[in-house]
Amino acid sequence: MPVPHALSPLRPGYVRLEGSERQPSATAQLLGPSPAEDAVRISVVVRRRPDGMPTPDFDYFLKTPPRQRQRLSEGDFAARYGAAPDDIALVVKFAQEHGLAVEETHLARRTVTISGTVAQMNNAFAVNLGRYEHEVQDGSRDPVHTEVYRGREGFVHIPAELQDIITGVFGLDNRRVVKRNKADPTNTKPISVDTARQLYRFPGNSAAGQTIAILSEDGYKSSDISQSFGGHPPAIVDINVDASNSGNADPETTQDIFIAGSAAPGAKIAVYFTKFSQAGWIDLLHRVAHPKPGDPVCSVLSSSFYLCNGDDSATLTAEGLSRSFVNAVSAAFQDAAIQGLTVCIASGDTGTASKRTDGKAHVQYPASDPWVLSVGGTTIGNVNGSSYDEYVWNDTFFGGVEGATGGGISDFFAMPKYQLGAGVPVSLNDQHVGRGVPDVAANASPNSGYPLTVDGSSGIGDGTSASAPLWAGYIAVLNAALGVNVGFINPVLYRLGSYVFRDILGSPGPANNGLDGVSGYPATPGWDACTGWGSPNGTALLAALQNLDAIVIRRSGDFDGDGIAELLVTSPWGLGILKETGATMTAIMMAPNGTRFGGWLLNTADNVFGPIADYDGDGRDEILVTSPWGLGILKLSGSTLTAPMMQPNGTRFGGWLLETADNVFSLAADFDGDRRAEVLVTSPWGIGILKLSGSTMAAPMMQPNGTRFGGWLLSTKDNRFGPAADFDGSGHAGLFVTSAWGVGILKLAANTMAAPMMQPNGTRFGGWLLNTGDNHFGPAAADFDGDGKKEILVTSPWGLGILKLSGSTMSAPMMQPNGTRFGGWLLETADNNFSSPADYDGDGQDELLVTSAWGIGILKLSGNTMFAPMMQPNGTRFGGWLFESSQNRLGSAARFAGGRQAEIFITSAWGVGILKLAGSTMAAPMMQPNGTRFGGWLLNTADNVF
Repeated sequence: MPVPHALSPLRPGYVRLEGSERQPSATAQLLGPSPAEDAVRISVVVRRRPDGMPTPDFDYFLKTPPRQRQRLSEGDFAARYGAAPDDIALVVKFAQEHGLAVEETHLARRTVTISGTVAQMNNAFAVNLGRYEHEVQDGSRDPVHTEVYRGREGFVHIPAELQDIITGVFGLDNRRVVKRNKADPTNTKPISVDTARQLYRFPGNSAAGQTIAILSEDGYKSSDISQSFGGHPPAIVDINVDASNSGNADPETTQDIFIAGSAAPGAKIAVYFTKFSQAGWIDLLHRVAHPKPGDPVCSVLSSSFYLCNGDDSATLTAEGLSRSFVNAVSAAFQDAAIQGLTVCIASGDTGTASKRTDGKAHVQYPASDPWVLSVGGTTIGNVNGSSYDEYVWNDTFFGGVEGATGGGISDFFAMPKYQLGAGVPVSLNDQHVGRGVPDVAANASPNSGYPLTVDGSSGIGDGTSASAPLWAGYIAVLNAALGVNVGFINPVLYRLGSYVFRDILGSPGPANNGLDGVSGYPATPGWDACTGWGSPNGTALLAALQNLDAIVIRRSGDFDGDGIAELLVTSPWGLGILKETGATMTAIMMAPNGTRFGGWLLNTADNVFGPIADYDGDGRDEILVTSPWGLGILKLSGSTLTAPMMQPNGTRFGGWLLETADNVFSLAADFDGDRRAEVLVTSPWGIGILKLSGSTMAAPMMQPNGTRFGGWLLSTKDNRFGPAADFDGSGHAGLFVTSAWGVGILKLAANTMAAPMMQPNGTRFGGWLLNTGDNHFGPAAADFDGDGKKEILVTSPWGLGILKLSGSTMSAPMMQPNGTRFGGWLLETADNNFSSPADYDGDGQDELLVTSAWGIGILKLSGNTMFAPMMQPNGTRFGGWLFESSQNRLGSAARFAGGRQAEIFITSAWGVGILKLAGSTMAAPMMQPNGTRFGGWLLNTADNVF
């Protein structure tokens, strides 16, 4: 039992620093007071400046593509989100009045670093610092050992005039707070990181130019790193925060360097060393987000270390974490998000038990923080070429090593907005709603781990300590391929959902992540609290990120040629085509995974479907499909599909080398005007247009990066392509392209492309100021004025416009600033989501669908402005459909009932519907709940992808 320690009486003029309370652990013994002359170094964190800008919320990261976010200079960050100089000055004055030395002040980090003696700290903060001894276990496989630390009990106290300014004081207590995270398919055995990259379909590009931050408290041996990398290690730089590389062979640090570096060839690794006390953790995170001069600027941060075995009050208290510390760490993660970093955190290796003995389900912190990408674990086995099985990691299922993926529901953090509608369950403990963990997953089982060298001996990298750095490497590869950091990616991942992941189900593997007698969360289709959305579908996510402006993936087409659109649907079971039939839908085609469409093997776990277009010119749409094997085109034939074209990777389409690991098929259009769609393909090499030619494809145009299309310089790393549409009314689609330089429209010209329009940033299109740094083009081109030529919607922090091709430049027939009323609709591009332009009223002019936190509207061009023929608030019933913008997901817009009016497909956790404009409101001619059978297709929006 801990020995009671006298608490400091509340001093006149002082108040408690709320959230600072700490208690000794259950095994702690007080040895006596801390020596009065011992040196102490602390970090004082202050509030964000009251006159600063609001910090970006989750919606900002969904609505603002990475190219429109800019890393801020230290000064700009401080001016917007940092500390007020007056607040810092008051803390400095307080410290100096108590004889303390001020080592550093930092406006962006919002910190004052102070040093002094124990006696001075006791006096300044009204605490009694003591020497404690307790038993600790750093990791689940580490021995129990005794730690002596400087600690305190109760609250930190501060002068009353500072109570609204100081948010945390860290370093008075130097107790270690960081811990280590350390049923298989048949034929499960260790695999290489390179094999995992291939199985997960990582893009094939180099990650050169990226720097991955690795957190460490100990060290690594250069000889281990060199041997693990076969004598060719990546560039590694050590950053000494509060400690330095000990030279010890720390397995955690070694594993993180090796896996992240192997997953991201060409990337630099920056290892940050600190003492893993509360102050050490804060100092390290601030150093990564706000680097010192000469430090690397990192794009990804990975940590396999964690802070607490639960984020409930009882566990935080028992393990010595104050609420103010958790809030400070979360704020540092938010700083990282603002600065364009992706933070990957291991979700834990001990299932829902999380090493607690209270019989309740827990989630580790910081994996439960809503500002991090929480990474769970799987087991890979039965690898045969590109085919493999993948289960929830829970080795007790097969009687092997005890370990299971961490996951569950946070007690500390509410459910973030981006998780609404994802199917996050209530807590197993008390049915409360909270942040669901993890977000994603990857290989973690020791039985399918990664061979490496630690301290000169062979070992295995495993646990979610292996899955987190693998995801960090994957993010670095994506960043390099996109030419921009994806940064805080969670809102986008939840918007995309299962489409860009390999869903990990229960049977025949482990059914949940329960361990040590504690119930687990079940593995279910779609998102679950075992593996989140699942493991990476590498090139699918890249393709989606390259087309973020059109984030609503078109899954509709006229597959049977009757003039009525059908809807493509996939699930872990297989694939179907649904057709509206009165108040319900029928499945005119459905087939399970394992079906052969001609020679094409259907497997929705690794098949990526789209773009959908009429590739053969017969008036019926076909489906482009890719897999790790190659590429195909699927065509409806009665109640099944055929594959009139399918070719393996390595095939030459004319001169174009097919390789689905690095080829991105993002859009299709009729580029040559022959009424047959071609598909645009890009790669690290360059760009091509592929055209169906019998049972293969031709490449009528392909050009390498560095080519000039007229004046436009091609660079697939920097150029963003799309939308493609007939901007000039010629019957030939043009390709809209943007870069850091400006915008252009590219048009097919024999075996190359011309640029009939290209303009640099700073150009005025009428009154619209072009700036690709903050202009957002899309989500698609549409004929807003009904003249048969397509226009492009553009938004910015200023407002909204419509751009129209006008000779060699563009005009802006409509542009309006935020705050404008379109009829009753209030324009605010920070809050409005624009999607699915289509002809909703059937008059030959396209309208724009818009949603916000308030509700939904349809906007129509009217002269040089817009009006809202339909707008309704959340809570409105459209027929029987209850509309709620935060919980409904808008899908394809198409003529599902034929006729002239487009309808919108909509989904929710309840089921699906089709909405149709009806005067000043909308009707729901079709809506059905989950569990409905559409012919033989079982509707379940948790795992159906539309």
